[in-house]
Amino acid sequence: MNQDTFRDGFAAVAAPDLGGEGQPIRFITWLVPAPARVIPGERIAELLVQGTLFQLDADAEGVLEEQLVQPGQTVVPGETLGWLRLAKDE
Repeated sequence: MNQDTFRDGFAAVAAPDLGGEGQPIRFITWLVPAPARVIPGERIAELLVQGTLFQLDADAEGVLEEQLVQPGQTVVPGETLGWLRLAKDE
């Protein structure tokens, strides 16, 4: 389930390709609530594939506005998990 990764002023928080070669990716939890301000590199979610836990980092500065998936859901690489409202340059 791939969705648009950009909309005006927002960037998608997408499930990365974790190299599981077709193995299911389980969404474990959000590490920050919505809405919450995040910075690049901040851990915002956890995913599990083949018994290995991965942390998903924010790619940009902004506010995590929307969380589209819930703990326990299976996701695929590229699937939009949530939306980050990008910080405006001042």
